[in-house]
Amino acid sequence: MSGTQLTFIISGTSVSYAEVLRSSQTLTRSGTHSFSSSRTEERKEELEEFFRHANLNQEYEEYSLAVCSTQTALLPIAIFSASSPSQVANLLFEGEIDKNDIDFNRISELSVVNVYTLPLWIKSLFIMKFPKMLIQHEQTMNIRALFQGSTFNLKIVLTIFEEYFSLNIIHKSELVFSNVYAYTAMEDLVYYTQFALKNKGLENERASLLGVTASHDSEGLFKSVAAALTKMHGSPNYDVSTTQIFQQQVLCV
Repeated sequence: MSGTQLTFIISGTSVSYAEVLRSSQTLTRSGTHSFSSSRTEERKEELEEFFRHANLNQEYEEYSLAVCSTQTALLPIAIFSASSPSQVANLLFEGEIDKNDIDFNRISELSVVNVYTLPLWIKSLFIMKFPKMLIQHEQTMNIRALFQGSTFNLKIVLTIFEEYFSLNIIHKSELVFSNVYAYTAMEDLVYYTQFALKNKGLENERASLLGVTASHDSEGLFKSVAAALTKMHGSPNYDVSTTQIFQQQVLCV
């Protein structure tokens, strides 16, 4: 399909796709499947059935997959070059991790590397089905997309998924804060965001507050978070907007 990008998001609980017009970043078709099993072989079958049911056999202009994993770390290229992805993962992430389940993306815009976990079977299945697939962690895609726009003024970006959210703060063209957090309630997102801003001395600054969402539920959650933060800081301080992770992917290909 000329001019259309096939985008995916995969997490530990679900997989979603969207066809996005690259010229306008408009979603034309989408779908989601929640995994019913935790077993690898059964999840493979569920993914293959999801592909068949969605009828994704057309030829698209671009293909991309955003990987959602809380095991992710940004490192300066110099430090990364002096070690290996497996050494980094085993140092920073909990549990023993198979080296085949570790991947990384270079983010040239910031001279950093994002090291993260990605089960090999997921990578293999998507590449076999879509050989031209670009696979990156959602943090990589978000950061790359954000730094294609204006970055001098303070920008607070919350990207919300079912299991966790990522928080990125950009100020004076630098990524001054980046982390991921598990959460159980809206108040968790407000607390972590407020804590990071206070830690950086930016809690009273005027800012753009951007929500990057993957579903209607996460969009609703972001609106609640934005309302709480706005109430804390006063309405003139935040310019609130939203986008979708599917649309961010278009800026990374």
